[in-house]
Amino acid sequence: MESFALVFLLCTAAATSTPILARLMNFDCPAITPPNRTATSVHSLHAGDIKVMMALGDSITAGFGMMGDRGHLVEDLDEYRGQSWLIGADPDAQTLVTFFQHYRYRIVGGSVKDHPVELCWGNICPASHDPVLDVLNAAQSGAMMYDFVSGHGNQVKYLLEQLQEKKDIIDIDLDWKMLNMFIGANDMCVQCEEIDIEPSSPDDFEKYFRDTLLQLKARVPRLLVNVGLLFNVSQIYELSLKTAHCKDIHRVLPIECLCAFKSGADGDKHRQIMDNTAVAYNRRLAKVVAEFQANRSDSFAVVLQPGLRDGTVLTFPQTFISQLDCFHPSLEAHQLMAKVWWNGLWTPSANKTTNFDYKAPFFCPASHSTIPTY
Repeated sequence: MESFALVFLLCTAAATSTPILARLMNFDCPAITPPNRTATSVHSLHAGDIKVMMALGDSITAGFGMMGDRGHLVEDLDEYRGQSWLIGADPDAQTLVTFFQHYRYRIVGGSVKDHPVELCWGNICPASHDPVLDVLNAAQSGAMMYDFVSGHGNQVKYLLEQLQEKKDIIDIDLDWKMLNMFIGANDMCVQCEEIDIEPSSPDDFEKYFRDTLLQLKARVPRLLVNVGLLFNVSQIYELSLKTAHCKDIHRVLPIECLCAFKSGADGDKHRQIMDNTAVAYNRRLAKVVAEFQANRSDSFAVVLQPGLRDGTVLTFPQTFISQLDCFHPSLEAHQLMAKVWWNGLWTPSANKTTNFDYKAPFFCPASHSTIPTY
């Protein structure tokens, strides 16, 4: 009954208030003179070459609950897609899309505004995408890796359909596209024996990931894919213990990640299983990416983005997690995660940081700078 009540609440709630947005930082890189040519290889892309942005993911990239306020529970059960770290395109947003817009006036694909949650968790998938607001943000709350290419969500299918729908503004063959994906938190959260959903083994996770990339490579030319490595989601449990509000939330309503929020010895065991799973998933992501990098193409490339992997959540301020559920990242976290991802994009793989270095200054590309694909 508890899980049914939560699902009903999530699927029927609609936000009625407009939150006050906080801008933590300004993207103040100087303008640069764009090259007087269009890139002919994915391995020589300048900032201004990217025209189309897309995203695959779960509730993090959907922007669920980031404006959460402990006094407005129902009103804040929205996905704030216009502020999503990887693909939000609201005018006041600090996201990957708005960073790229500094170098190209119009980026196609960014999601906008907010709407009630699009829940797709296992067989519970009552919501469909909203193309007007989601645009090319295919992420859905509750999604797992298999939802990229199968299941009820099939996020790749949605993106392929929307690319065809937008042929008047997107030249599928000639426009350069970037797709950013971050997935695996929900896969980790169903690893303990209390969840009535078959968990994805590392083999399953690898298969669905490879299938995703194969479909994208076959159907979407001129595409750069960035894949985020996972951090230990279980650490949110320790951070949540710092306030009575969060302890109460997880004692009464731990449904978002039962494996993470159980106390005692069993809880410690479950969180260790989650951490072990994160390591295994990251190894499989790296393995598949290496396969695609070995098969070099001028039209398609895949790059790992490890910037969040080794972040120690316990060192983060409490403001990094939403006060709605003390689990999802807040607006502040979204903005800083976008900064870390942006900096990682411009760093060769051997030099990328892994410890969520959100205090580092923005990397500002020069006219000759290209996005590393190695």
